[in-house]
Amino acid sequence: MKALGKGMDHVELGVTDMERSVAFYRDLLGLRPLPGATAQDTWLDAGTGRIRLVATGTDPAPSGWANSNLQGGFRHVGFKEADVDARSATLRDAGVEFTIEPRDAIGDVRLSFFYDPDGTLLELVEGAIEHHDVFAPEHREAKAAGLPARGEPPHLDHVAVTVADLDAALGFWTGAGAEPVGTLVFGDEQGFVIHDLWAGPLTLEVFSYDVATEPSPWRADPALLGIRALGVPTADVAALVAGGAREAAPDLIEAPDGVAIAT
Repeated sequence: MKALGKGMDHVELGVTDMERSVAFYRDLLGLRPLPGATAQDTWLDAGTGRIRLVATGTDPAPSGWANSNLQGGFRHVGFKEADVDARSATLRDAGVEFTIEPRDAIGDVRLSFFYDPDGTLLELVEGAIEHHDVFAPEHREAKAAGLPARGEPPHLDHVAVTVADLDAALGFWTGAGAEPVGTLVFGDEQGFVIHDLWAGPLTLEVFSYDVATEPSPWRADPALLGIRALGVPTADVAALVAGGAREAAPDLIEAPDGVAIAT
């Protein structure tokens, strides 16, 4: 069995106000709350994956996230969207703060970036990525075939992480069962490259640089805000630990670069 079992299928987010966050993801992004929701724990159907909202309690712990891709660990959560401009207009009309307004980007896609109510960075991506180097065309074709249609809610697509040691990171994730799909080379002075790894049904976007990165601020704290973990239906904990991860808490594994896996 692969260490990641059936692959990553959800993202866990810490939120301060469950009612406010559910309204944001339901009413502005169109995601559907799943049965069994409580004031402490709510799951949302996001098409190809799920979002889990977990209340942080009355004393939330700031994530330590900084708006710099050179900071290690979790960077953002990405969704595929049929019409980035229209969805972005809905968000903007509701007062949502954008860091990048809709624009065309490398990879022949259109995208935008904005914050959720607790400051978690989210991305909308329109179109199938055209990688510079392609290693698994079947995964790219599957992604292209599964894009949301106009009028549909966005589909959870990926989580981006910055790594300090690319070879070590790729070794860990491919050893755990993720498959290299392709790369995007930005050609900037920092040597920025995105390495897409298929972790079925979600993609892990691995950011690497030629310059030094900063440590990840992630820690195992039940009151942690923002991106808390990538979720998998089943996982071989022993294999993950043998591959370089550590058991950070019950049902929580810390992979290299402070990337948590909820098992």
